This record gives sequence, C-alpha cells and structure tokens, in this order.
Amino acid sequence: MSLAVLAGCGPRVEVGQVDAVTGFIGLIAADEPRSALVGRDILSAGGSAVDAAVAMAFTQTVTLPSRVGLGGGGACVVYKAQSRRTKPKEAEPPRAYAFMPQAAVPGETVAVPGFARGLFTMHADYGVLRLPQLVSPAEQLARFGAQVSPAFAADLAAYREVISASPTLARSFGNLAQGNQMTRPDLASSLGSLRTEGPGTLYAGPLGRRMIEDFAQAGVTLRAEELRAYQPAKGDALTRSLGNFDMVTIPGTGGAAALDALSTVRTGTALPVAGHDAVQSGILAIDQYGQAVACTFTQGAPFGTGRMGDDTGIIAARPLDPAATASGAAVLAVNTNIYKPYMAATATGEGAVPAMSRLIGSFYGGEPLDDSLAAAATAGADIGAAACANGIPSDDQRCNAIVSPSSPGLAIR
Repeated sequence: MSLAVLAGCGPRVEVGQVDAVTGFIGLIAADEPRSALVGRDILSAGGSAVDAAVAMAFTQTVTLPSRVGLGGGGACVVYKAQSRRTKPKEAEPPRAYAFMPQAAVPGETVAVPGFARGLFTMHADYGVLRLPQLVSPAEQLARFGAQVSPAFAADLAAYREVISASPTLARSFGNLAQGNQMTRPDLASSLGSLRTEGPGTLYAGPLGRRMIEDFAQAGVTLRAEELRAYQPAKGDALTRSLGNFDMVTIPGTGGAAALDALSTVRTGTALPVAGHDAVQSGILAIDQYGQAVACTFTQGAPFGTGRMGDDTGIIAARPLDPAATASGAAVLAVNTNIYKPYMAATATGEGAVPAMSRLIGSFYGGEPLDDSLAAAATAGADIGAAACANGIPSDDQRCNAIVSPSSPGLAIR
C-alpha cells in the first residue's frame, strides 16, 4: 500500500518552474494572446501579478512592436495583497507608476525610453521572481521565432504605410502576415543585455550607447544625459469611492478621465471621445493571493516615430500627445475594508474612456462581467477584464476573465 501511494507521487516542482502552483493560479488578460500565455506561466511558476505583468509587457515588445517597445513607455496601477488582519493605519494604498513616452525637452520629436526603468521599478516594489526569468521569454521569442498573432497582423495591415516609409521597419515587418514566424535577433540581443545586466545597461551603459548611435543613424537624436536622468513617476493611485468599492487608476490617464466621467455615464449621457488614438496595448493580472495590476503601454503612435535602430532593434517612440492620453485606461476595483481586489480592467482605443466608464458602472450595478463588458464594448474599444464575485483571495472562486469580441487578445482563468 505504501509503495502504491509513493508511486502516485511525482517530483516536487520548485517555485520558479511552471506548475509549481496547482489549482487556481489567478487571472490574466492581454490585448495580444502570446503575452497572455507567458503571464499564465509566470503565475503557474509562483510569480506575483506584477511578475506576470512585467513578463507580459516584455513579451509584447516582440509580439506587438507596433504598440509596445523598449523605446516607449506605459502606466500601471497596482494593489498589494494584504492580510485581513492588517490594521487600517498599516494598510498600503494602491500605487500608480507612470512612464509614458515623453520628450526630455518640449518640442522634441523623440521620447526618452521609460519602458524598462518603469517596469523594473515596479518589480523592485512588488516582484517575487528574479528579473532574468521575466525577461527571458521575450528574449527567446525574439531569438528563435514568434508567430505573428491576429493582434499584430491587424496592425501590420492598418499601418502598412508607416512600415513601408521606413527601410528598417520594412525589412523587419514588410513581408509578414498572420501565422508567419517572426525572428528579431537584433532585439533579442538588447533583451539579453537587459536580462543579464539590468536596466543600468540601457540608461547608463553599453546598450544605451548603442541605442543612441543606432537612433542617430536612423535620423533620431537622443542624448546620453537624458537617458541617465530619466526616472518614472510613482505614487499613490487616484481613487474614487463607489459604494463598497474604491476604483483606482493612474492620474493623468484615460482611467482618470473614465472615473471622472462615471456619474455622467450612469445617467445615460453620451461621452465625448477625447483626442486621437495613440495606439495602446492593455494587460492585467490578479494572482491567487490578491495582488492585482493593470497597465497600458504605447509608443506614442503606431511604431512610434517610424524609426528603428538596425543594431538594437529598438523603435524610437514619439512623445505622447496629451490629447491622446485618454486612448488607454487601466482601473482596479478594490474593497479596502476587507483588503481584496474584485476587478481589474483595461480599455484601449478611441473609445477607451466611455468603455471603461460603462464597464465600471455596470459592474458596480451588479451586472455579471460578461454583461458589463458587452455594454462597454459598444463604445468601440478593445477591453480586457477579470473579476471574482467575492474578491481574491476567497474559497469561493467564482471568477471570470474575458476580452471584448472585437479584441484579438486573450483572457485566461
């Protein structure tokens, strides 16, 4: 009998390896499907929601370079998992990280890259797994090949003129279509440097010098002192109370506009669309312990400035037009009385603000997540959302993760 029991026992899977966590591992949604699969693997390996988000973001630099890149930036809102025994004065508030593409000097046409330092800063605060493990999936895909997903294929078709106007973009992406294998050895080398040397190599080291030289050959001016001085903004998230929930987001983004407009949406008044679409990508993750994160990323425009370095594979981002900040929204719904996140959501596109407002309004009104998303999708945005009926953590795991029908992304429970 003892031998029979032992025969049914497999080897223990260590934290850091896929399948280290069994049962419910959390919730994932992303605007690009391969990145969602990477996020799932990170949660399965025992990573936190922030670990999953960092790995997903780096993956999208390979699988969705039209919207996400080392030269660009983004914004994230994070809620830390906390014990029910936490005293109110000891509770850590939700945090916001802003590292959107911005010019070092007003009027310049290229943004200082904020992507890597923003994500590494967030990971330093909330990560569990080591950074090399989070960058490695992206590096491997760039080096050995990633299949062109429906998400990237749609952008290849929509922005064909941008690609054809740039010799470097045309060489890398001009002949690609959905299902093709795409290799990026130039970008793999850059990701490998970040994996082994950390962010210092980009902001004050060899990779940064290579990028500056690369950009110069492509006709883009970026200065070393601008890279060295760059720091992402982080601080308390913007919060709006709604019944038992606190809706939290990043100040100055489409999420903030969506919360400001929430009362208007609940009365049935149509919302104006703020500005043009900067072409953003959204991701979200909630882990089994109750850490939650939602992010949007952009290069300021499709393929940024349209200039890419031949050596580094990094696309120079365009400074984000203030009128386009509302084309991406990331929001968490948290019950701070019992220290649980209930929902995470992202919306991207011209209709991001009204879509997010309608999603929040329907969710607060008690509508199931599917119905809430269906109501929000009429605003014309790509939406990803995840929610649990009794929050996380909970023994009652009535949870759902979903993307809008228009989105080429993927949600995983």
